[in-house]
Amino acid sequence: MDLNNIAEQVTITVVSATVLWLGSRLAMTIWSKTAQLAARLKKMHQNSDLIATASY
Repeated sequence: MDLNNIAEQVTITVVSATVLWLGSRLAMTIWSKTAQLAARLKKMHQNSDLIATASY
């Protein structure tokens, strides 16, 4: 194995690791935003149930 092959393999490995890391960060951000949205919708639903119950 010459130095060019080693350098190319290192570059590919670093780029792959970076892409995977960025992808996982993006996935975690999306998951967090989805959970926040779900909590907000659940709270709105509970509030509307309270309003509906109070108006009876």
